[in-house]
Amino acid sequence: MAIIRYCAKASGLSGEDADWEISETMLEEHNDIFDAFVAAKYRHVNPDSEEAWNKCIQEDMPKHLAVLESKISASGFFGSKLCAGDIAICSNINFGMDNGLDMKPFPKLASLYKTVCGPQGACAEYIKAPPLPYFKRPATRS
Repeated sequence: MAIIRYCAKASGLSGEDADWEISETMLEEHNDIFDAFVAAKYRHVNPDSEEAWNKCIQEDMPKHLAVLESKISASGFFGSKLCAGDIAICSNINFGMDNGLDMKPFPKLASLYKTVCGPQGACAEYIKAPPLPYFKRPATRS
């Protein structure tokens, strides 16, 4: 996380005042969600199984995303502007979508994701040619 925070500061994405506080909160929330992927891959009773991934994608992630949906501000971000925390949450959404996450129940988060990762977003170039996903259900691996 120190590297993420350094990069956020160097790129002007760490935010200031309330935006900084919100971004920091979202970075920590990112860690909590990321842990659900780690659990599916390694710590579930049946690691890296369909059962483990269903729990992650159909139970764990929606609980987190339901809370986050309510935290999107009128700006379309968690704070008043794009910050590192927004990008971190979008990275989790990307992992989820790689594994069948349904974003329909979360229209504000889907819009944030499109803003950040869509054709004009900050992460558009990465999304065009991403590396193979690390977190991927065994049945859908290429």
